[in-house]
Amino acid sequence: MYSWETLYIYCQQGSRWFEPLARYLPTSEHLSAFRDLAPSNWTVWRRGLWFIADPPGKSMPKQGWKIHVSAQTADSVDVLRLAMPRLLAAGVPFKFLLDPRSVALTSGKLWPRGSSGKFITVYPPDEKSFVAVATDLAATLGDYSGPYILSDRRVPNSRNVFYRYGGFTGIRRVRSDGAADLMIAAPDGELVVDVRQPYWSAPPWVQQDPFGRPAQEDIDEDDEGDGTLDGRFTVTEAIQFSNRGGVYLADDSRTGRDVILKEVRPHIGLGELRYTQDYVQVLTKEHRLLAALADSPHFVNPVALFDEWEHTFLAEERVNGPQLSQLSIEGNPVYTRDLTAAALAEYHGRMRGYFTDLAHAVGDAHDRGIVLGDLSWTNVLVDEDRDRITIIDLEAAREVDVDPPMRMHTKGISSPRYIRTGDAEPRDDLYSIGSMLFGSIMLANTFLGYRPGALPRFLDALRADLGLPNGLVSLIRDLTDDPDGHGQPTPAEIAQRLTDLSIDDPNAWPTPIPLARPAADILTGDRLDAVRAAAVDARGGIVRYLQGTATPDRDDRLFPGDVATFETNPHHVAHGAAGVLHALTLLPGDMPRALDSWLLKSTITDATHPAGLYFGQTGIAWVLDELGHSGYAASLTRQAAAHPSRDRSPGILRGAAGVGLGCLRMWHTTGDDAHLRDAIDIGRSISESAVRDENGAHWTDTDPFGETHVPLGYGNGPAGVALFLLYLHLATGDPEALTLGRAALDFELANAVEHSDSLTTFRADLDEERSPKLRAYFDEGTAGLLTTLVRYIVVTEDPVLEKWVDRLLPDVSRKYAVMPQLFHGLAGLGNALLDVAELLGRQDALAEAWRTAEGVLLYRIDAPEGVAFPGEQSLRESADLASGAAGVGLFLDRLIRLDAGERPGNHNFVVDELLPGAGGDSSLDGGTRDSGGAEA
Repeated sequence: MYSWETLYIYCQQGSRWFEPLARYLPTSEHLSAFRDLAPSNWTVWRRGLWFIADPPGKSMPKQGWKIHVSAQTADSVDVLRLAMPRLLAAGVPFKFLLDPRSVALTSGKLWPRGSSGKFITVYPPDEKSFVAVATDLAATLGDYSGPYILSDRRVPNSRNVFYRYGGFTGIRRVRSDGAADLMIAAPDGELVVDVRQPYWSAPPWVQQDPFGRPAQEDIDEDDEGDGTLDGRFTVTEAIQFSNRGGVYLADDSRTGRDVILKEVRPHIGLGELRYTQDYVQVLTKEHRLLAALADSPHFVNPVALFDEWEHTFLAEERVNGPQLSQLSIEGNPVYTRDLTAAALAEYHGRMRGYFTDLAHAVGDAHDRGIVLGDLSWTNVLVDEDRDRITIIDLEAAREVDVDPPMRMHTKGISSPRYIRTGDAEPRDDLYSIGSMLFGSIMLANTFLGYRPGALPRFLDALRADLGLPNGLVSLIRDLTDDPDGHGQPTPAEIAQRLTDLSIDDPNAWPTPIPLARPAADILTGDRLDAVRAAAVDARGGIVRYLQGTATPDRDDRLFPGDVATFETNPHHVAHGAAGVLHALTLLPGDMPRALDSWLLKSTITDATHPAGLYFGQTGIAWVLDELGHSGYAASLTRQAAAHPSRDRSPGILRGAAGVGLGCLRMWHTTGDDAHLRDAIDIGRSISESAVRDENGAHWTDTDPFGETHVPLGYGNGPAGVALFLLYLHLATGDPEALTLGRAALDFELANAVEHSDSLTTFRADLDEERSPKLRAYFDEGTAGLLTTLVRYIVVTEDPVLEKWVDRLLPDVSRKYAVMPQLFHGLAGLGNALLDVAELLGRQDALAEAWRTAEGVLLYRIDAPEGVAFPGEQSLRESADLASGAAGVGLFLDRLIRLDAGERPGNHNFVVDELLPGAGGDSSLDGGTRDSGGAEA
């Protein structure tokens, strides 16, 4: 899962799909300036957001000292015109951003800090040239300033010319997750990562920069005092960072109390060309508005506004309590599965109090002529000392007729009108209250931000499943259904209608709660027929969508998918072409042959593609074999088994266990013992790297930042390794593989978290601080663990393991989750239920899978090509296997076929052909295992 900053980058080029910066359409201002000044023998070409300018007959070194020039958006053309004669005269290669809007984007609040502010990059051939060009640029651009480039140092006596040591031409080393690290060479030739942090860092062999400064020492340009800020604030903890600045906890020596410091950097804007304000102006306005609201008990109190060095700080009182969203997620019975009238009354009664406070807060603001604008979960804290809400963030707020409009919103919370116009009005704050009130019932707001028209169907489903009071449902509708705002209740009326709800009375809720009843009891008759018909219709629509969105004329992708399609490679199983082609081979309908030829024409090498199953060569080979290209598939599988980074990670998703799984599958398909020998070799390597303790066996992994940790779960942890070892035992008869696999499974089970008396779940990592959230999903969490557990039960018939099934079923028997996808969404939960149904003969699990399908279908998008589903964070549509329509389609297809009496098998890259009885009784009723009381 990528950061919000990265997702934001890929959302800029279109409204339907994630698209790379190469699809950005620039205006002509910067290129026109280049053509006006550059000789005809200079070449210019585009890469991403950059135009690259090359002098004639000169080659670029692979690495060295590079120069960066920053600029304010309004000055970009002038800065380029001033800088270019100096660069042309020096004959050095350089690049520049495409147009003024790209300057605004890259110096905006949401851009990644490590690359922000770089308008022009210059590549001098040596240190002498570097010093001459950097000094010349600093003098030439002395009247201009730009954002501070956090990864660099300033050239002496300059405010917008910077430098750092790094790679010029980009030596790439592919990681096990498919992404690539950019490398530079040490003096001994060893390749090391070109670290691009949002702070100064130089390679260890560089002792002095070209200006004579020590390269390994932090030259703190703002360190002019005793460490306190404004003479009174001492920072004790950094809370978070973004491109606009940091948020810190600090001691206030004047009052003896803790405060929160919000820091902003000059020349960092909103990321939009039309808005010329920077964050210094925004923070100054926020201080003014907070002061105007100081007599309201629902807003944080400002303490001071001050400048330190070149940055501006707002000190606010510290609110002791979590975000309202945190309380909602942790306490919502829909997530905790404590679906009783008493639990719902307690939770919603508490939420009613907080939303009543929120209505009063909005009323206080409106009474003072202030519109809050971007009211959302993240800027509402619950003050646990006083048990009331406090609004802490007024960045987007404005005083009507005083402050300019602010295009700052949260999709799914902000009104579509405000998102469209950027001009917040009081009615938009009321819409946000309604959206958040809905989100307190079920957090689908991001999807609803992408598809606002889906709100009524979610609300209707939740009303039926939970027995929501009519007054609550009607209030949400009154706040969100009226685009003109004429029929919306006032803040005072909202507060009164909330107060009048008897939502805190258990007797106001049905007993039992419909969602708490076994699916087999309530998903019958017309309701079951309806979801069956909807699933069949959606499956057909998904096939049309996959076929209709294919772009065989493009080289960078075949199908629209996750940003990983572009950040890694466009061919792999999880997010690339192979996963969608895999689905098209299994779903009803014909696959155009031009699509598999797209995959065949692609060059798959160790330098460009990792070894693994879901992100690399092994999975691509698996799918090529399904498509009938068995010879190439076999050779690619062997290539993956010999990949130099094969053992860098142990897991199924991107590591050795996934490669081993592919080898076993190819051995079973071809009968070639070379693949089995490769699998055995991988098993031996995995055994040698295992860490054994009293809980079983586990493996360490190293993340892209070089930190070692112990992952849990199917994707990267022991559960996935255990499944490979089980299959290896079945293929070879080796008892040691089964023993180690069982130890790995035991380690997972030993780290189960008893969330409540009725809910057992898991983290994604052994380190609770690294992975504080509990997971129910396939790649991380309960569903993935069940994938392995049920197969060990089939092989060993171990009653100890069988008892775990009923403990884990509640965590995957869900209709509601934030996303519908296969990897960390509902389709993955449903697929785990189908494993239990198909392999253990559990009819109750099949019924629960139909209810999960109802939840999946709430996310249906009727697109021009067919039926689409949202991808990562529901920001755009996706066709891919892991996060999009292909994975959803495979779940629905398996459910439909299993329900019809077939035994379709799990098509999420397992080798169940090796299980005892594979290909036997095709009827679910043929299972011998009792339901075990899972419905009690």
